[in-house]
Amino acid sequence: MKIYIVSATFLLLGCIVSSACNHQVNKKYVLDYDIVPAYHNEDTWKAYDAFNQYLLDPVTSVYKVNNDIADGANSKSTIGAIWTQAIYWDMAMNAYKLAEQQSNTQRATQYKQLVADIYKGDSAHYVGFDFDNQDPNDGWFIYDDIMWWTISFSRAYGLFKDPQYLKRADESFCRVWYGSYKLKDRGSYDKVNGGMFWQWNNQNPPDNSGTGKMSCINFPAVIAAATLYNNIAASDVQHQADDKIGFDGNPDYPRWLSRDTYLKMPKRSMSGASTTYLIKAAAM
Repeated sequence: MKIYIVSATFLLLGCIVSSACNHQVNKKYVLDYDIVPAYHNEDTWKAYDAFNQYLLDPVTSVYKVNNDIADGANSKSTIGAIWTQAIYWDMAMNAYKLAEQQSNTQRATQYKQLVADIYKGDSAHYVGFDFDNQDPNDGWFIYDDIMWWTISFSRAYGLFKDPQYLKRADESFCRVWYGSYKLKDRGSYDKVNGGMFWQWNNQNPPDNSGTGKMSCINFPAVIAAATLYNNIAASDVQHQADDKIGFDGNPDYPRWLSRDTYLKMPKRSMSGASTTYLIKAAAM
């Protein structure tokens, strides 16, 4: 009994001492240095060019996982994650936009070509952007990986107005939302309870199961739908209505949606989501 009393006494004393030591008079502390050092326009270009110099594979135009990897990298362990490649492609588009804004013709030409090279390289590596292909090395196996690419396809179309980018954006969005007409997975959107599933059952896609309802698929789905709506012109004839024919003639698997339908998708994807789920999505 004494042991417990002594232990409790020391514990209480420790709490009191800790509290006393942490009690400070409120005062404003002013840093004597810049949290973010001043940088200039050339610093931005220098940083981006260095990023490409050390991580963009000159052979494949796909980004490596680190700068120790030899050129010609073509495996999961040697290149960046599939969804990050979409982000890197988007970075090239941003570089092109900045060069255009600054009327820097040389840089604009350079980065426009980089956008084309990255698209070609990623297409070659990721089975021609065949989102129904589950190849374990270079194929597609998670819904959010596809949707990150939908975002970048949509932005590419908004920037360059190349119809191939819009076709990729439409078809990849519909593949995620409704499932694959070839694999017959359920699709990411939960028609019964709302929300979005992260993955389908790669071993048996038609089993109608869904794995990992989470914000990392919901977030890009919302952004992709909104970006498509913003970048498709109101006068676009094809996108006046949803596709009624569908992939392989199956209307259950549309190839594109109307501009108005894309506008409704963000709210629909969030329906049925829990409070925690919403908070996570907002935090991202």
